[in-house]
Amino acid sequence: AVRLHQELSDFAEYAALRIVSYGIELNLVGPPTPEIEAIVAQETRLYRALPIPVRYRSVSRSLRELEAVRDRIYADYGYWQEQGVELSTWGPDIETNTVKVRLAHYTKAYADALITRYGNAVTVYPHGYTVRTA
Repeated sequence: AVRLHQELSDFAEYAALRIVSYGIELNLVGPPTPEIEAIVAQETRLYRALPIPVRYRSVSRSLRELEAVRDRIYADYGYWQEQGVELSTWGPDIETNTVKVRLAHYTKAYADALITRYGNAVTVYPHGYTVRTA
């Protein structure tokens, strides 16, 4: 799967791939092109003498688009600190096809501010720290 990801990451329509119970799920903006299908056929060899199933999932944002939003959030980090918003993690999320942002001190107002700035390309969640004492 790593090699397949490397081969496909240069395609503008590529969003992500993940290993799932039935094989590989490949997320693309739009249908697979003949070039992508050729790479998939070449890179998804047999496993235990059986072909690895690949299913395509259509998504609205490519990996490049998600990375651009992620980079914009990084560039805005100082701004968010000035607003009292403590970003703890952010990055592309395969499941939601958005940039998942986690906040150390989540409030609906902070989440709304992020969504106002970046649109529906982000999903915002509490960080969910787990604290353990000895």
